Amino acid sequence: MTVIDFQGQGEVAAMPVGIYGSYGWASAPGVGQTNSYNAGVERRSYFGLLGDLGVIPNTLNVQFGFARAKTGVVVGESDNSYTLGLRYKLAQNVKAGLAYTKFSGAASNVGGTRNTANAGDSTLNLIFSVGY
Repeated sequence: MTVIDFQGQGEVAAMPVGIYGSYGWASAPGVGQTNSYNAGVERRSYFGLLGDLGVIPNTLNVQFGFARAKTGVVVGESDNSYTLGLRYKLAQNVKAGLAYTKFSGAASNVGGTRNTANAGDSTLNLIFSVGY
C-alpha cells in the first residue's frame, strides 16, 4: 500500500484557510497471496481533498470535502462522497461540529458493497471534542 499526503495552510481575505489531501492505492493480491489492505480482485485506490476556511477566525470554520475511490471488490466499483461541515470553538480546546456527507457511486447504490442493507446514501454527524 502506498499513500501520499499533502497539506497547506495560509490566509485568504484575512481568514485562515487549510487544504488537505491524500492519495493512496493498494494492488490486488497475486494468486495465493494475501494483502491486508486489499482483499479484492482489483486495485483499490482513494483520493480525498478537504478545504477548511475560518470564516470567523478562531471561532467558526466551514469545511468542504470530497473523495473518489475504487473499492477493488468489483471491477470498476466506485465509492465517492461530498462533505459539508461546520466547526465551532466553544472554549479553548472545546469544539462542536456538524458534518453532512452525501455518498455516490456503485458502492453506495442499493445492494452495493457499502449499502447492502439499503441504509441510505448520506450521513449527518454531530462531533464534540475536548482536548488538553
